[in-house]
Amino acid sequence: MANNLVTSNDGHIKAVRIRGAYNPLRLAVATFAFPSDANYTLTADRYRCPVLSVTAGVISTGRSIFLPLTAEAVYLVTNNTAQTVTFIGATGTGVAVATTKSAWIRCDGTNYIRMTADA
Repeated sequence: MANNLVTSNDGHIKAVRIRGAYNPLRLAVATFAFPSDANYTLTADRYRCPVLSVTAGVISTGRSIFLPLTAEAVYLVTNNTAQTVTFIGATGTGVAVATTKSAWIRCDGTNYIRMTADA
């Protein structure tokens, strides 16, 4: 690390030089469709991903996707269906995301709360 420091004449650190290629943050994405025209409970392999992307499925009306009620869980959710999708826990309130929109949501242990407007 010492060779990455840029110091002034009096020895104080002015900056830290970063070496190597730029590596953007990459988050795991779970992309899935509703398997039937009913609400859907995510499987563990999907809800472990911080980015959830719902694609067109066989839903004919607004439906819910059930997530675990894990305090401080944060998700970036995208609704690519033709219906409103609500992301919710087994109890409490959820967040409805409009068709073709995305939002950041988080869980307080009881409810899912919208962190951003649909974008």
